[in-house]
Amino acid sequence: MIKEVTLDPTNWKEMKALSHRMLDDMMDYLQNIRDQPFIPITEEAKKAIQIPVPVKGDGEEEVYNIFKENVIPHSFQITRPDLWGNVAGTGSSYGMLTDMVISGINSGSMFLMFIDKQAVDWIKEMLGYPKEAGGVFVSGGSEANFTGLAVARNAKAEIDMKTEGMQGVDRRMVLYCSEETHHCLERSVELLGLGNDALRWIKTDDECRISLNTLKDSILRDRKQGYHPFCVIGNAGTVNTGAFDDLNVLADLCIKENLWLHVDGAFGAWVKLSEKYKHLADGLERADSVAVDLHKWMNMPYGIGCTLVKDRLAHFSTFVYGHDAQYIKATNEVAGEVLEAPWNLGLG
Repeated sequence: MIKEVTLDPTNWKEMKALSHRMLDDMMDYLQNIRDQPFIPITEEAKKAIQIPVPVKGDGEEEVYNIFKENVIPHSFQITRPDLWGNVAGTGSSYGMLTDMVISGINSGSMFLMFIDKQAVDWIKEMLGYPKEAGGVFVSGGSEANFTGLAVARNAKAEIDMKTEGMQGVDRRMVLYCSEETHHCLERSVELLGLGNDALRWIKTDDECRISLNTLKDSILRDRKQGYHPFCVIGNAGTVNTGAFDDLNVLADLCIKENLWLHVDGAFGAWVKLSEKYKHLADGLERADSVAVDLHKWMNMPYGIGCTLVKDRLAHFSTFVYGHDAQYIKATNEVAGEVLEAPWNLGLG
């Protein structure tokens, strides 16, 4: 008989005791974070973890002791309660516990798809975004913006982008953003094969919003030069200044010019929950795609973001359509009602 190979602990009782100790330590850490001093990273702490690959493991408890002694004291304490709205957010004790139970399930439950879909539906409802829209959770605002621009590129391309790629484009595709726009959008443009020269940085007005007249002039000039304008990126709260572009004006322009409107709301979209300031993000619901973060104002563990896309078919066709592997078909048959429609494959 072949001996079973397992990753189970050799002693469950000891593992449970260590687990309770780790949980108690982290709860104490969060409870007392207000009084914790920030300690710069020391050479001794770095040496404790910068070691060759061990031939034999030290065991879970010893590894945790190294973590507790060298990592926790030197961590940037973004969990302090006075860091509301920080890029990484403050997190929460319950968020930490949620990470634990989800890791225990190890994302293997088909039921988690229902949870994802419901959470995306809640986000759409809170932001006033159309309930028919699609959506997907990603690792943060950068990937959320990348996802939105990927759909925009494929939807507005004059070719079948999935078949021909950027090599098949006759007219160079260009898009527009303000000088306040986060640098991750430029990285997204590069990764999508558009080249950063395709991104037109538009100057801003006295309130750090994109200049509408300059934007119009740039679109007109590009059309005359034979380029293919396809997208405008609006900001719902910038990292530099917290500026909000006039999203209704941008939506009107994009409809007139047949452009995709993507809104980077990673930093400020959640202002929609404020009775006093929600007007700042008026027009967000008209965007073709929106990127939001949940590890900033929503205080969930870093990092988690979400992309909403008004055209579910455009979203689906960019990432799923055409990939009909046999194991996916088999999964569909086994899962039954869970995957009865393509929109449930992570698209909200």
